[in-house]
Amino acid sequence: RAIKTYVTGMHRISDDLELAYTLLVASVESLAQDFDEHEATWEDFDPKKRTKIDRALSSANETTKENVRAAILEIENTALARRFRNFTLNNLGPSFFREDVNGNLNPVTREELTGALNIAYRARSKYIHNLKQLPRLLTMGSSFSETCRVDRETWLTLQGLSRVVRHVILEFIRRQPTIKKEVHDYQLERSGIVQAPLAPQYWVGNVKGMNRKSAPRKLEGFLSQLGSYLLKEPGVLITDLTAVLEEVENLIPMLNKNERRPFLALYFIFNGLLSEENRMPGLRKINEKYKGEISEPSPEAAFMNLIFNIIPQWSFGEHQEVIKKYFKTRDSKQGFRAPRVLEAGILLELAERYRDKGSVKDAKLYISKAVESYPEHEGLRLFENEFLENNDQIRWDNVLLANSNKENANEA
Repeated sequence: RAIKTYVTGMHRISDDLELAYTLLVASVESLAQDFDEHEATWEDFDPKKRTKIDRALSSANETTKENVRAAILEIENTALARRFRNFTLNNLGPSFFREDVNGNLNPVTREELTGALNIAYRARSKYIHNLKQLPRLLTMGSSFSETCRVDRETWLTLQGLSRVVRHVILEFIRRQPTIKKEVHDYQLERSGIVQAPLAPQYWVGNVKGMNRKSAPRKLEGFLSQLGSYLLKEPGVLITDLTAVLEEVENLIPMLNKNERRPFLALYFIFNGLLSEENRMPGLRKINEKYKGEISEPSPEAAFMNLIFNIIPQWSFGEHQEVIKKYFKTRDSKQGFRAPRVLEAGILLELAERYRDKGSVKDAKLYISKAVESYPEHEGLRLFENEFLENNDQIRWDNVLLANSNKENANEA
């Protein structure tokens, strides 16, 4: 990839000098990521930011100061420029200043190179973050000089930087250990081969490998199938989760509340969709023990209430926080992502609660949020435009599934 980035940078010289310069720096930077184990100190941090933070921490005790500084250093990339420079210098062989020069015009010297590399990295950062152009002295010259003096600083021209980068990449490769045969699966690198996630029907019903961390993914997979079923999408499959939920019955007593909640939602949703005679024998026992727990405000409960058209007995503030929490955590490891039709549904459900209360302004707000969460749904956009103060009850299924039900009726 470093070679590919280098070649791309060289190709861009003809039309975008700043981008070419940035790509040449990036080609070496990509190799330097694991170069050292340098840990940044507080002195490495941006002096302007450091002064402001130190001033804000002036009244804190030393332990608090050190903890805050350590946390900031952990998330800030204060050592990137230093790593790039040191890696480059470490991978310059003696030939760079000897055989490789070959009569080049104004080649960089050993003493100039450290400063020139710092400047190159700074130029790369200013282009990425501020789209700042390279100095005109650097880009308008007609010679093939490898260095250029700008404001009493030595810059590497594109000619000079490209020679540095080419030498560093080749030297880095030359120093790598040689093995006779590398164990590597090249099948996935063939043209036209791509790795993609499996559809839920291929894994959501698997019991093998299930553990306390499986709940969010299982719930996500089943809701995906359910959403497709509600929208009457062709070829929809709903997986029988009986074997999975039998394992859940054994697991949930050993789990904490947060781990248990998505398993419980999955358990109750699946059984609630079955006819009474087909429901699992353990449902009554699970219901008696955990019904109160799954009724508490949570994203899992919000979707369960939606599917069964249950109006939650939560305050409006709790209901808002549940929705906010869902959208904030849906892509985290502990979260789950529901299909868009159900996401819009929980927003319309809260809109209906506000409409029923007489708060039309808040109802319109959550209808608007539903539209923006499911922008491709024409019926939902039409409903937003037609919603009036004296409108009838908002039924999420009538709004979001009307076209699906109409198509289904036409087919019948």
